[in-house]
Amino acid sequence: MSTRLPANQYADSGNLSARANLHAQYSTNPQGWGNWLFQQIKLKDHLTILDVGCGPGGLWRSHLGCIPANAHLVLTDLSPGMVSEAENVLPDKRFEFRVADAQALPYPNGSFDCVVANHMLYHVPDLDGALSEIARVLNPQGTLYAATNGVSHMRQLHEAIRLSIPEFAVLTGSFTLENGSSVLERHFGEVSVRRYEDHLVVPDADALSAYVRSMASVADATDRQLDEIEQRIRDQIVRDGSMEIEKAAGLFIAKEPREAEQGAEGDAVNRAP
Repeated sequence: MSTRLPANQYADSGNLSARANLHAQYSTNPQGWGNWLFQQIKLKDHLTILDVGCGPGGLWRSHLGCIPANAHLVLTDLSPGMVSEAENVLPDKRFEFRVADAQALPYPNGSFDCVVANHMLYHVPDLDGALSEIARVLNPQGTLYAATNGVSHMRQLHEAIRLSIPEFAVLTGSFTLENGSSVLERHFGEVSVRRYEDHLVVPDADALSAYVRSMASVADATDRQLDEIEQRIRDQIVRDGSMEIEKAAGLFIAKEPREAEQGAEGDAVNRAP
């Protein structure tokens, strides 16, 4: 995963799992994010897929039986630990794995029918550079599926954090549901968005505390600040029985990659593995 986060934030799936577990346990939409996302991806025979920032491979592990036998999936992440975990849980001939930076993808022009970027583009320092690379490695009929959050995602929890850490800021600002279309339209001729309706109802203060402590945005917080946040969460759950938290997540579907039409053969040769 190309990232501006501290190197240890995604060294393995521990922090990511702490956040994913909260959503899995307490989301009100019974379909679940992973199932919804997978259904949006149009799988067909002989499809070639690049997953950029694949994490531990959970999206594909949960849907192995639905992937065509002759599909080819390349899972990449900037974190060697994440790539190793994905490879361990997906010992399947349809998959290959590689440590790679989204800003410099090691594949020739037009290599893939589909690119998936699941909640990772907002971590990339050079977002336009990464999108240019994604457009380049897609074939002219290829599709990018780029998931992200909106500005109101987890708003109530973030407000509780800011009472103790005024400078707290979420990391999605460079690529959100609100600004993603304008960013993607610089690299793709057709862009649409689909929203996933959901929210959290959390009666477990410990689960919320684990989520907060897993966040890169609080990595520099003091113990006193974290204790204050956790006590605030506990007080609300004691008072109300749970903490209700808004979610704003969705998926951009981008087609007609511009760089795919303009890419030079020399570049394709230079980037071949």
